[in-house]
Amino acid sequence: MNYSFRFLVAEASFPARIIIRNQLMQLGQHVDIVPSIEDTLMQITSKSYDMLLIDSYLYYSQGDYDWTALIKKHHPFTTAPVIALICEHPPIKNEMGSPHLCSFRKPFSEEKAIIIIHYLESTLS
Repeated sequence: MNYSFRFLVAEASFPARIIIRNQLMQLGQHVDIVPSIEDTLMQITSKSYDMLLIDSYLYYSQGDYDWTALIKKHHPFTTAPVIALICEHPPIKNEMGSPHLCSFRKPFSEEKAIIIIHYLESTLS
């Protein structure tokens, strides 16, 4: 891996946050973790990230919130981060009909962390 990316992981489960953070950090990535959507909103308005990994339950609990618009408002000169969901089951279209985002399955492992990093490399290059 040639790049070191900045990740924000929004996950309600403390053990899951620690596992995801450790897997990504062992691969040389910079990782911040938050337990809630409120904390996610505070973080993305104060720092820029390459990718937001958001638990699908937390993400869909906010309805059709426009994350990209919020990020652009606070960081107008940066590229909006890639937003990806982390979920326990394969994603299905939610009740609100919003478009699918990239998603990665739990539980997390080094192999899945490598897949995410490669995905981010190919998306941002």
